[in-house]
Amino acid sequence: MMDVKAIAMKTKLIIWVSLFAPVWLFSQKTDLQVQTFPTDSKVQHMHLNLRIPAGEVFIKSSPVCGKSFFKLYSDDDQLIPKVDEGPDAHGNWMRTVALNVKQSESAEQVAQSANRTSADFSQQVFLNSSGNATALRSTYSPDPSVSTDLYLDLGVGRSRLDFSDLSLNHVEIHSAFADLHINYTQANRIQMDKMDIHAAKAKIVLKNIELARANVISIVNDMGDTKMVLGSEEYAGMTIYVQQGMGDFFLIVHPDHPTRIILKSGLFSSATLPSEGAEAFVREGKNTYVNQAYKKSDGQNATTLICTIDFGSISVYNGR
Repeated sequence: MMDVKAIAMKTKLIIWVSLFAPVWLFSQKTDLQVQTFPTDSKVQHMHLNLRIPAGEVFIKSSPVCGKSFFKLYSDDDQLIPKVDEGPDAHGNWMRTVALNVKQSESAEQVAQSANRTSADFSQQVFLNSSGNATALRSTYSPDPSVSTDLYLDLGVGRSRLDFSDLSLNHVEIHSAFADLHINYTQANRIQMDKMDIHAAKAKIVLKNIELARANVISIVNDMGDTKMVLGSEEYAGMTIYVQQGMGDFFLIVHPDHPTRIILKSGLFSSATLPSEGAEAFVREGKNTYVNQAYKKSDGQNATTLICTIDFGSISVYNGR
């Protein structure tokens, strides 16, 4: 008969192997590539171009002032980050970080790949990563002290973009099939000129978007749902354009946020707004509705939202 202690030890070994062996195997299989970009003290403005064809993408402010970081987690040793950077004719710093598939290419193919978008070669990346987009994880941490124009080109997968406490002057995001989750917990350090988002097919979520401090936000979602949350903070008046092709639009507005909504719905769409109580939206004109906070402030520092939807619904809620 086997000793009781031996049985206990064998049981512990089995449990340990079942719990930690997969983690160990994954850690052995997954490679981490890290690149650090010190900020030149002479740089006043940066144009940052990120081209990520597949996987999970994270953006969050760098914890070290004066440095930016790019991290790539991948089990595909054929996938490498390519960095091109240098000054332009106006003294701005240009930086492009792109994920490329390492392979022997002719000169003509190399020239073609320079103009390839994330959507163009996302399928190629899939073939090299066994079709598993989540096997790739990219993280970029921008230096918050530098005024930045951000251009983000996404293929397939999903992203969590925390733009809190950055110095973003202009943001342009193109997504083929990657879901977008944009979040703010702290305001943008500077007044943003414009945030422009276009997705072919994606789920888009924007939380506390008033903290972007943008003059204009434009969102075009050809297919998929869009959810937006406007918090209680007030900044200079902001105009938001939302164009939904096929999908639903959900808007959650803090009752203290002055808001005006202009609806442009098609034959195959519908709209629902709070219509009763102290937090109701009231009609101000044709297809135009305002909340009580808007009326109390006489429209000062108000957010104007112009929403166009072809197929789907528009739902507006009050939330704190």
